[in-house]
Formats: sequence, C-alpha cells, structure tokens
Amino acid sequence: MMDSENGVPGSKVWLDRAEILIADGIDERFARRYAQAQLDALPPGKEGVESLPVTSAEWADIVLLIDAASVLREYFGLYPLEVLADRVHLLRVVEYRTHFGMIKSCTCGGHVYLPEHVRFSPGQWLPYLSHEIAHLAGFVAATVVMESEDAARLSYTRFGLQRLGEGGGLEFIGLNEAVVEIASLNIRKIAAMISPPFGERYSLDDAAPVGYSGQMTMVNELCAVLAGLESTEWKDPREVIEVLLADFLGGSDVLLEKLAEIAPSILEIYRKMKG
Repeated sequence: MMDSENGVPGSKVWLDRAEILIADGIDERFARRYAQAQLDALPPGKEGVESLPVTSAEWADIVLLIDAASVLREYFGLYPLEVLADRVHLLRVVEYRTHFGMIKSCTCGGHVYLPEHVRFSPGQWLPYLSHEIAHLAGFVAATVVMESEDAARLSYTRFGLQRLGEGGGLEFIGLNEAVVEIASLNIRKIAAMISPPFGERYSLDDAAPVGYSGQMTMVNELCAVLAGLESTEWKDPREVIEVLLADFLGGSDVLLEKLAEIAPSILEIYRKMKG
C-alpha cells in the first residue's frame, strides 16, 4: 500500500468511522493517538467560538438523533457512531455568519454548528440537525504525515462520498450531499420509531429535505435507471439507494465502480455535480 501524498509505503488503521493511512516510518501508536486527538478536536480557528446553552429538550433531540445514526450504521454492519452530544454547537447568528458565512448549517472537523434561529422553527431544527449528524455518521479517510521531525499533520482525503480528486479538487460534492439528505431522512424516521414523543413531533415537522432537491432528483433518477438494467443485479431503486448509503457510511465504492464499468460518461456527470 502506498501513501498517495508522499509516495511511500503506508499502513492503515481504523478509528471509529475513519480510515487512517499512516505514512511509512511513523510509529503506529503515535499515529493512532494523534489522529484520534485531531478527529476529536475543535477545527482550527473555532476554539474561541462561544456556544449557546441548549435546553433539555434540545439536548434530548441531539442524543436521540445520534443514537438513531448509530442504528443506521449498525444496520449496515458498522460500529455505532462514537460522537458526544456536546459536539453540536448553537451559535448566535452574527457569530455563525462570521465563521461560516451564509451556509445554512455546517459540519466542520467533527463538530456540528447551527445558527440560533433554527431552534425556533420546527421545520428547521430537526431537519438541519439530522442532516449535519448524518455528515458525522459518514465515512472519513485521512493520512497522518510528518511535516518535520516533531510536527505531524492529518490530511483528509474523503468525507462520505466526497473526496479529493487527482488534481486536488473535490469530487462528488453534490452526490454526497444528496446521500447525506437520504441518510438524514432515515435517521429521523429511526428516531421516531425509538421515541414515540419524537415521532409525534416529527409528524408535524417539515419532512422535506433542507436543500439539494435538484441533486436528490438526479440521484433518484439514477437509482431508478440502474435498477432497470440487465447489467446490474439491482431490481428495485431502493436497493440502489441502500448501496449508496453503504458506500457513504462504510467507505466502499460499489455504485461508483459499477458506473465506471457500464456508464463512464454518467459517472463524470455525478463526479462534477455541485453541492
């Protein structure tokens, strides 16, 4: 196995949902500790961000959705999501805009950030929260490299289905966001089954996606087409969606590899689809 960034042999270790490639010559125990610390740490520049306190009801929602994300991962034979509820941060709108601009909600460095106004809207609080927790549930790939004798760096190469391409740019951004939203809807449905009171609230909430409707339409159309081809083993679009979810959560590329085999031009469309 080669460390693609340094061109030297490397080894792999797993930490929760993350596949960590260790460049040759780096002690594995050090690499594990360093990578775990980086996965748990606040993202650079966000150490001074002041989170607003959450209510007991909001805390219960966060915990329940993380538990539901774990159930979804376990359905696909993966470890539960080892994320604490205190990784979800509510920020005053001005501070949120200062750090994240006009993005409606954000997952950054293993932490979720939401602008305060979403807590006041039933149609935004749960959909945005579950969307970002779905991001946390997705596969992560990164490489531990030594920049100098006493300085290491964790270089991320893949989040969910989105990854760095050969030229260094991000690929499959729109596909990833569409599958995140599919995972988010599943997480809320699982939460409703776990907690009847949550299910009663969920039935009143806006179940529509937080965005990416165009990307989701393209993904649903792709799943319908693939399910009808003799060259695939899938007979129902729901089977294709499950394959996409498995790829997103576990780091496989079954669907993309099938597209590369039978329809490379279609693969390129989804590679370039924006988020």
